[in-house]
Amino acid sequence: MKPENNARKKVEALERRKALLDALIEFIKAHPKIASQGTLHSLYNAKTGLQFAFYALIVPTWNNGRVTLQLVKSGEDWLNKDPDGQSETGSLAEADVSGMSDAKLKKLLRALEKEANE
Repeated sequence: MKPENNARKKVEALERRKALLDALIEFIKAHPKIASQGTLHSLYNAKTGLQFAFYALIVPTWNNGRVTLQLVKSGEDWLNKDPDGQSETGSLAEADVSGMSDAKLKKLLRALEKEANE
C-alpha cells in the first residue's frame, strides 16, 4: 500500500472516532444536568460512553453514515435479571437520544432505573 493511502486511511479512522466523541460532547453540553449524573466509561473499540449508575449507558454509534447516541441497558442489575441474556427486548432502550428533551430523557432514565431494580 502506498504511504499516502495508508496515511489517508489512518486519518479517516481518527476522524470517525472524533465524530463519535464530538456527538457525545454535544450531548453533554446540551444536557448538563443529566450528564452530571453519569460518568465517562471506556468501551470496546476505543469508544467512550456516558454511564448512569450501572443501569444505562449512552453510546455513540454509526447508523447509516451518521452518528447516533443509543441508550442501552447495561450493568449488573440487568445481568441479575436475565443471566442468560435472553431478554425479549435486548439491551437497546432507545435508538437515538441525541435530540431528546431533558424531560423525556429524565423520564426514560428513571424508568430504566426502576425496571433494573425491580
